[in-house]
Amino acid sequence: MKESLDYFFNPSSVAVIGATTRTGPGVFNPVDILLDKGYRGKIYPVNPKAQDILGVKSYPSVSDIPGPVDLALISTGRTLIPELVRQCVKSGVRGIIVISQGFADADSKGKELQVELMNAIAGTGVRMLGPNTLGLVNNFDSFITSFIHFNTMLAPVGVICQSGMFLTAHDEIFNGCGYAADIGNAADLGFIDIMEYYRRKDSIKVINLHMEGIRGGKAFLELSRAVTLEKPVIVYKTGRTEEGSRAVGSHSGSLAGEDHVYAAAFRQAGIIRAESIDELRDFNKSLIKFNQVPGNRVAVVTVTGGGGIAVLDAIQSCGLVPALLKPETVAEIGKLLPDWMGVSNPVDFWPAAMIYGFDEVYPQILNHVLSDPGVDILVCVINAYYPPGEKNTVNFNFIIEAAREHPDKLVAVWTLGAAKRYWTQFLEEQGQVVAYDSPERLARALGALYNYHHHIRTRKYDEVIKAGPPAPLTIDIKGMSGAAPGDKAMEILAGAGIPVVKDIFARNLEEAANASAELGYPVALKVVSPQVLHKTEAGGVRLDIRDAQGLKNAYLSMLEEVQEKSPGASIQGVLVQRYLSGGIELILGSKMDAEFGPVLVFGTGGIYTEIMRDVAFRIAPVSPAEALEMIGETRAGRLLQGVRGQEKADLNALVKAITCLSDLVTNNPEISEVDINPLLATSKGVVALDGRVIFGVGS
Repeated sequence: MKESLDYFFNPSSVAVIGATTRTGPGVFNPVDILLDKGYRGKIYPVNPKAQDILGVKSYPSVSDIPGPVDLALISTGRTLIPELVRQCVKSGVRGIIVISQGFADADSKGKELQVELMNAIAGTGVRMLGPNTLGLVNNFDSFITSFIHFNTMLAPVGVICQSGMFLTAHDEIFNGCGYAADIGNAADLGFIDIMEYYRRKDSIKVINLHMEGIRGGKAFLELSRAVTLEKPVIVYKTGRTEEGSRAVGSHSGSLAGEDHVYAAAFRQAGIIRAESIDELRDFNKSLIKFNQVPGNRVAVVTVTGGGGIAVLDAIQSCGLVPALLKPETVAEIGKLLPDWMGVSNPVDFWPAAMIYGFDEVYPQILNHVLSDPGVDILVCVINAYYPPGEKNTVNFNFIIEAAREHPDKLVAVWTLGAAKRYWTQFLEEQGQVVAYDSPERLARALGALYNYHHHIRTRKYDEVIKAGPPAPLTIDIKGMSGAAPGDKAMEILAGAGIPVVKDIFARNLEEAANASAELGYPVALKVVSPQVLHKTEAGGVRLDIRDAQGLKNAYLSMLEEVQEKSPGASIQGVLVQRYLSGGIELILGSKMDAEFGPVLVFGTGGIYTEIMRDVAFRIAPVSPAEALEMIGETRAGRLLQGVRGQEKADLNALVKAITCLSDLVTNNPEISEVDINPLLATSKGVVALDGRVIFGVGS
């Protein structure tokens, strides 16, 4: 029995609504391409002014087609399309692809028309791809919905993109594909629907996403976490810069959020992020060719010592390490080298080749290295000056043979020279070998491969916590809006389980003096005003006040400075806190994202937060393990381990504070922003010295 997306990717019949009667280059006729690519189903051109198109009988409307229609392709003026969609629904069409542009990707009228399209299919069970799309590719069954010709190449790859470029150039960008879908404006079908479809297809080994923006970020994150345990998912995210984000809006009508939010979502979901088109190609061919990698220890065999060193330099920033050859391996290789030459990694066998000949030495070196139990990955550096069979001084077939004899190891090649493309194709077609154009590309691809097989697919999905019951807050936050006053913000944090410094709210100098006496000097003063959110910048903070006279001076000068820098601000009073020193100042916070929900931030805090920009992000909720990962990604995390004689901070207490904040913002979506800065970390625990809680519209 067909599922809904089978009617898109493998339809038995296709209606081409708006098919042109013209043929030939530059005509953009989908009927021409369906015939040219060998589509085996029924084609029904729809054009009221034509009797037939390219020898195929044409019909005035979709309702005149005598047989059932699985899929309709619509390419007409945008104002006609809502009615055509309604006709398709009434005629029993199962799926619709709206090729035309000018909807949410355009003006206000286009946005209204896109809503009309969605209303036309609402509740009918009919699904729609687009508008603003080139449609689909199914290279398994020679089915393409595009209106332009392009090369096709079959590979076990599924592609979901928001630009037709990635569909038409799939042979170059992804080394081919099995299925590809350009979701365009994603008015109906989008990343989630199609990724779930690819997940169920055994013929798809790797899933690729070209993403400009996404709707339904939470659902996408949930699905991706499950899919990446089964198949690798690679994403190429565009619209990362401010200029790129603006272009995204004009291109597809997508919601382009902040890039660090997407980066956090990809990391948590186990999605591999490609930073370039080159990486897309390299990552795909690596993940397709190798379904496992034993470890991250790399040995290099080369005839150029400099090239070998370049490889070792490149791998160490990608999660890979140089292999340490066993003494037995060193001894065997040493028998082939001159006495004066030591054996190490990289293995430079040029002198041995000059003495005994490449054909004699090369296979022995490869076998010795691949037989070493301390080697997981072999990298060969080859000088590809001539195409295969022409004037070659080295028989690179030995690399293919060595890979076949050691299927438990991974063999990669860095090819350099004028004929490198010939040799890359030869090696990859003939054996279990992947070739790369540079040591850096090789290192990033093999690092991604290792990370997927040893970290991403081995993680336990149930380690990701779900939102639990609401934290037992000691303050009723229902109905709150805007910024909570300082004392209330600290009370909310304390109620969520985050330790806060002891403080007392004072409305005037006399109350501040009484509070200071009760807390004991030294104390800190912080202004309380709904208009003053960044207290330090507004002059609303005084620290390390040691006596009553100092308190009076600090109080008066602080209010004067705040009034000068924030004229018109309503000053409700001050917060008197016990002044704490020492430890490491951190920032911990959260901000609501329109698609992914609350996003947590952790990093270096205090007055240097904006300057250092030493932060890590995660989508809430987070598990303790994810909280620990956040800490480890920052320079602050290294300081917390203790440096230059300082005590280690209490990481357990910090992890708990992060997960408590995660629970707070997850279970209380009316909280739009939380800022704890500084959060002081010491060997005895953590404590929030200042906090801000902002409420938005509840959801």
